[in-house]
Amino acid sequence: MIHWITLVFLTILPNLLHAKGSKSLDVSNGKISADIGDQGIFFEDVNSEFDLEEAFSQHQSGAFKPHPKKRNSFGFSKSTWWSALPITQDSEKPVELNFIHKYANADLIEMYLVSQTGDILFQKIGGDKLINNPEAIENRLVTLNGVLPQGKYYLFTKILTSGSVIFDIRVEDAKTYAINNVWGYVLVCSLIGMISIMAIYNLCMYIQLRRTTYLLYVFFVCTQIYAPLVYTGMFKHIFSDFTFFMNDGFLHFSALASISIYMFANRFLGIHKHRWLTYLLRFGYLHSFLLVAATMYDYNLGGKIGVLNGMLCSVISLGCGITLSLKGIVQLTFIQ
Repeated sequence: MIHWITLVFLTILPNLLHAKGSKSLDVSNGKISADIGDQGIFFEDVNSEFDLEEAFSQHQSGAFKPHPKKRNSFGFSKSTWWSALPITQDSEKPVELNFIHKYANADLIEMYLVSQTGDILFQKIGGDKLINNPEAIENRLVTLNGVLPQGKYYLFTKILTSGSVIFDIRVEDAKTYAINNVWGYVLVCSLIGMISIMAIYNLCMYIQLRRTTYLLYVFFVCTQIYAPLVYTGMFKHIFSDFTFFMNDGFLHFSALASISIYMFANRFLGIHKHRWLTYLLRFGYLHSFLLVAATMYDYNLGGKIGVLNGMLCSVISLGCGITLSLKGIVQLTFIQ
């Protein structure tokens, strides 16, 4: 249950923190909070050969086009995708803005604030391809911060991913961004508090009754704490050196979470008593261990394997539960 609560929480968190606002890109008054991903024009770089300078040239030549359905997503694609969005700042007073790419599941995300002539003023690069670098990633939601004087600008965003291409971009002024971050930490701390209470309760039950299922449940719920800490960047407030936790440790903990789900489901549902379901569960174990081994060998290889890890875990655990329910032989128990 806590696994699904965590998934729902992580799904709605960006929208809770960055509620849908005005579509206007007039940032002259210094106050703005708006989803802007679907307002840009887009370009597909089929061979993934263009850098920003070449993409800017393509934009100037009219190669960028609006989405035919006014959306910000293009599904699964092997191409590199670019978006361009004009920004106007008419105030004489400089305006500080934060551009947040709320969809973190991408191999490479590059965001650039450029002048009318294409000169780079601010840039931010993130994504799974960078996770194995020596510099710590503070937040998996790529955020570009910039102070804009009076003038006209462009926001260019580049996405290359083996998953779904989504330009889920939001712009916020400095005050709004700071307030939303505080609320984000409050929500994460609340979730961690609920998980901690469940873990402590079941640990006490294990100490008293000495039943393995309680201990496996403690292991399972504790692994759910990691994801919200990563996605909100809270590790930088916990450890002085948080590089491992935010970088290459991400896939290791993803595999560990899957293993914990398999172990708990095996005992709680009595899957080990059914041969074919046991084989399915072992396949899940194998995939998780393969993910760890691949990540240790080459993080990019691990990233490709990790794309299916969460989906596979959900399919296997739900599939086993539904199969046993339909057969009327589900044994929900904490006594094994």
